[in-house]
Amino acid sequence: MTWIAQLTDLHLDGDPPADSRFDRVASWLEHLSPGVDGIVLSGDVIDMRSIENPAAAYAALARRLMAIAPVLAIPGNSDDPELLAQAFLSSERWSVPVAGANGSIVAGDAVAVIGLDSTIPGRYEGRLSDSTLAWADGVLSNMPPGMSVLIALHHPPIALGHTMIDGLRLENPDALAEVVERHPSVIGLLAGHTHGATSAVFAGKSLIVAPGVHSGMRLEQESGGVAPGPLDTDVPPAVALHRIEDGALLTHFRSIAG
Repeated sequence: MTWIAQLTDLHLDGDPPADSRFDRVASWLEHLSPGVDGIVLSGDVIDMRSIENPAAAYAALARRLMAIAPVLAIPGNSDDPELLAQAFLSSERWSVPVAGANGSIVAGDAVAVIGLDSTIPGRYEGRLSDSTLAWADGVLSNMPPGMSVLIALHHPPIALGHTMIDGLRLENPDALAEVVERHPSVIGLLAGHTHGATSAVFAGKSLIVAPGVHSGMRLEQESGGVAPGPLDTDVPPAVALHRIEDGALLTHFRSIAG
C-alpha cells in the first residue's frame, strides 16, 4: 500500500495568510503516523506576480517538504517552471532526475508518478507540447511490469461545469487521452488549478482534481457569477490523500483546521 499527498495551488506570495495556510498543511503531514510515501505538488506553488525572491521561496518550500517525503513538483500558470525544477530536482530523493519541468518519482515499491508541464508562458490556460507528450509516452513504455502509474498535471483535461474555470483548462485533452489509452499501467490522473475537490473519469481512468491550499472554489450556484467571485479564502486549506493498493486508486479529501 502506498500513500501520496497531493498539494495544489499554494500561491505563496510572501504574505502571512498564504504562508500560514501552507504551514498548517505541512504540520499536518509531519504528524501523520505512518507518514506518506510521497508528495505531489500540482502547480501554482508560488505567485510570481507578487513574490520578491521566487528562487528562495521555492528552495525553502523544497527543504520543508522533502524532509517529510520525496516530492514531485510540477508548475502551474503562476510558477516559473525552471526555478521550480531547480529547487526540487537537486534532491537525491528523486528516483529519476531529469532536466526541465517534467520528472518522475517512484513513491513506493509498485507506484510511480509522472509529472507533466502543461503551462503556456503568459497564459492561464494549459497545453501539453508534442515533446512533453512524447516524453511521457516513452517513460510509460519503459515502466517495469506491474507498476501502477499516476499522471499529474496542473490543468484539468475536462470541463468542470464552471464557466470561468472551463475557459482555462487543458486545450488538447485528446492528445493526452491517446497516451493514456496506450498504457494500461496508468491507473489515474491528478490535477489542480481549480482550487476545488472534484472527481471524474478521463480516458477511462479516474481523474482527481485536488482542493486548494490557498483557497477553495465556489460553484457558480454559490457565487451567482458575481463578486466575491469563485475563490473562497474563508474555507480551511485542504489536500487530497491518495491510497494505491493492488493497482486501485482511492482518494480522501482532508480539510486542515486551524
